[in-house]
Amino acid sequence: DAGTGPLGPSVVIRGAEAVMRQAQRYSAFAKYTQPVLVNGLPGFVVVRDGVAMSLLSAHVEDGRIVELDIIADPERLQRLGVAAAVE
Repeated sequence: DAGTGPLGPSVVIRGAEAVMRQAQRYSAFAKYTQPVLVNGLPGFVVVRDGVAMSLLSAHVEDGRIVELDIIADPERLQRLGVAAAVE
């Protein structure tokens, strides 16, 4: 969910190779990640200069990641209080 922000519009990406290519586009943000639990699932929040940029949760089945959900909509992240939760 990228909303209408700078990372929008939202898209659904399927398949391991396509997901990997998309993830590589954002790999520079890895140094800003912090591990978090998202609805009880493992995840990461990207916070840079005190501003939450994205929230990622991973759904794992049989030891494999089968789904990644990412919120990068600045308004939604603010409403969820994501940055305040990790400071």
